[in-house]
Parts: sequence; structure tokens; C-alpha cells
Amino acid sequence: MSTDRNMITLTDSPGLHLVAYYCCNEHLLLKFADFIKQGIELGEKCYYCLEPDKVILLHKVLQQLGLDVEAAVFTGNLEALPFEDIYYKYRSEGFDFLKTYVFEMLQQAIEEGFTGMRWVGDSQYGIMRLDQKNYQNWENDLENLLREVPFINLCLYNVEDLFTDNRQITDQIIVGTMQNHKYFYYGNLLIRTESIRAKMGT
Repeated sequence: MSTDRNMITLTDSPGLHLVAYYCCNEHLLLKFADFIKQGIELGEKCYYCLEPDKVILLHKVLQQLGLDVEAAVFTGNLEALPFEDIYYKYRSEGFDFLKTYVFEMLQQAIEEGFTGMRWVGDSQYGIMRLDQKNYQNWENDLENLLREVPFINLCLYNVEDLFTDNRQITDQIIVGTMQNHKYFYYGNLLIRTESIRAKMGT
């Protein structure tokens, strides 16, 4: 793994499972855009899972960062994933579906001439579609898969949810993010979650 020029790339790792937190929609979109822009500059195919009503806003942020979004979509560099379909099939078929799906995604990216693949998603949206228990299983399965498959996955969690009455992100899920992700993505730094767990005493 390398972070030269603040770029996250794969060198000696099979795959990278990253977690980060955001505090508002603007912060979420900036996190998405920065991660995607890095991947495109590295020649990777970039997938994203985001609520449909936020996609246009994401494209605007990417354009503000200097990315030609229309060209990226046209060449297949940037592609939205069918969130609902993926989670529906995962709920019924589990890890076997996820493994096959991701392998096919990576194979397609390589066949299209990309150097690799990365995937970013809003976990709040995923939890609402899968429920809390199934989403933790999803994260655990992704972590196991990324030990075999060379791609980068970033899961973003909404810290504002912690202060609402109807919380989606429970204490158990918060602790779980430090157990089923290899790195905490903070700014342009990657911090091993095992070091955070040691400080937390978990």
C-alpha cells in the first residue's frame, strides 16, 4: 500500500478496506469526490453507491475539483452501482453472491484497460436498506473478500446520526467499523484500526 502524493494505491496488499466518517452532506460529497478523483487519476475504474438524489450534486463537486465528469462516465471510468439490487441479492445469497459480483466487476475493469478498481459507498444508505445486523455481516464479508481481491473499498459513516433519536448507526456498529476495516481514512492519512482498537481497549 502506498500513499505517495496523498494517493491511496495498492502495492503489497491484496485489497484495502477503509472506513471514514462524515458530518454533513457536503462533507460526504467531498469525501466521495476526493476518493473518486484519486482513482481516476491513477487509471482505475471507480464505482460508487449513493442515494439517487445526491448523484447530481456529486457530479458538481467532481467538476469543481477539475474532473471532466461527462468524459469519465462515457469512458466507463466512473460508474454508479445499483445499490438496491446488490443489497437485495446479498440478503438472499450472502457471501457467495458478493464474491462473484466483485470478481466480475474487477475482471470487467481490467478487460476495459483500467489499472484497477475502487468502490465507495454511503453506509447510512446501506444500513437503511439492509438493516443493522445484515449490514454488519456485509462489512465482515467485504473485509474477508478484500484479503483476496485487489481493490480498494471506502465505507463512509454519518457521525451526525449519533445525535439523533432514531439512530441507524448503533454503538455496536461503531465498534464494528474498527474491527471489520483495515484502515481508518482520516484526511489523507491511513491509520491502522488495530492501533485504534488498542487505545479503545476493544
